[in-house]
Amino acid sequence: MSDDQDSRGRERTRQNDEINSLVDSFAETSLTSSSNSCTNLKLNKRVSFQDSHSPNGAHSISPSTSIDSFIGDSNGSINDFERSGRPRFLRTHTEPQSRNKYFSPSRHHYRIPASHTLLKETSNASSRYEISDGNERVYINQYWLQDEIGRGSCGTVHLAIDTTTGTKYAIKVYSKQRLRRNSLSSILRQIQIMNRLSHVNVARMIEVLDDPMSDNLFCVMEYCSRGVIMKMAMDSTVKHYSEEQCRLYFRDLILGIEYLHSRGIVHRDIKPENLLLSEDDVLKITDFGVSEIFESSNTDGLSYAAGSPAFMAPEIVMGTSISMLTPDVWSMGVTLYCLALGHLPFRHFHLNELYDSIKYDEPELPSNISAELIDLIKKLLYKDPLTRITLFKVRVHPWVTLNGEDELLSYEENTSDADFNSAVHAAFVVVKVIKAVRILQAMAEGRISSSTKDSIRMSVAKEQIKSKFNRSRSADPGSRWSPFLDPHAEE
Repeated sequence: MSDDQDSRGRERTRQNDEINSLVDSFAETSLTSSSNSCTNLKLNKRVSFQDSHSPNGAHSISPSTSIDSFIGDSNGSINDFERSGRPRFLRTHTEPQSRNKYFSPSRHHYRIPASHTLLKETSNASSRYEISDGNERVYINQYWLQDEIGRGSCGTVHLAIDTTTGTKYAIKVYSKQRLRRNSLSSILRQIQIMNRLSHVNVARMIEVLDDPMSDNLFCVMEYCSRGVIMKMAMDSTVKHYSEEQCRLYFRDLILGIEYLHSRGIVHRDIKPENLLLSEDDVLKITDFGVSEIFESSNTDGLSYAAGSPAFMAPEIVMGTSISMLTPDVWSMGVTLYCLALGHLPFRHFHLNELYDSIKYDEPELPSNISAELIDLIKKLLYKDPLTRITLFKVRVHPWVTLNGEDELLSYEENTSDADFNSAVHAAFVVVKVIKAVRILQAMAEGRISSSTKDSIRMSVAKEQIKSKFNRSRSADPGSRWSPFLDPHAEE
């Protein structure tokens, strides 16, 4: 009798080992396909994943735990992730380097998923007019157009409200008759560029609507209620920001431009008027009308000038640009100068005099700003693009990091694809793992037949093959390398 019990015990142990091996393969495949969105996942009657914000570095769940406990409860209650100050998403992040009085916003220390959806294009939009309380209301589909909040050479910008959600947007209204070929190509270029971007420091384009029965083309943009960061004119001096506020805004700008360059995009018109502030004081880069897309293996300079003259780099003025990226760094320097001092560094009304000043004059830097800020502005405004500071050196400059006390999140994290879609995918990984644990329980209880077990093995094998194929297809050593993009390149 005891021999039969021992035999059954060994068989049960063998089956359990087989089941555990199957579930581990399932979980491993899920984790591999998520690009390590969750790390150190272990299955042993409960699921654990590492989280450096928790007291012991890990949270744990039972197989019956709801996925809402990971991505936020459905009733909006505060969960462990929100208590720790993190967004309601699973994601890879960098632990902040400092927690002193200079601690900057969390977005400077770990990548916050942007609310990103693919750009919607509506070719059969419908405009309509309604009278309410004696006032005429203008609608384009579900958007109610309100006051004009801006005006440009190609159209106007209106505040708009989505009547289905109550969300505020900024809608650019263009006249199709007035759009010349170059203006139309500029809009199409913006659509192409913004459709591939998702970053907290880049303003989002939500939808493009064309009403075939009217002359108007509508571009729905993210609404930044605080408007442009600063309005500049050639001969004016405006109220400047404090040095600490400049530092925080400039850190936002660094992260945004670094992300654009990693995506093969040069802005070419960085200036205060193209930097917006959201309601929660986040800097957003906008207006990609003269931006260009480049291949990571070819960053050679452009042969034509674009952008605002007062913010153009010397190599653009002289037509000797050797890189697409260095002019953006120069424009960042002019912008920082404006934010800190309230006026332009090079001020001449005549274009030739302005260009000569950009090429030969040194900007005046008063003694009432810190030596570290003076040092950074000088390095950003070096005339020679070969000796001008690189964006990677800017991000670690003592003024930007408070001498290393307030470091930015890593280049790899800021430029990674681990954004909203990856966060959602990571949540699905947890769902898969929970499902795998439940399969284990069902097998252990004898509620799954051998044919179903074979089917599960086949699914695991298919996932492993697909994951291996995706890794081999994406593995292209050096394909993204550039001395301007790679922070580990020789200085």
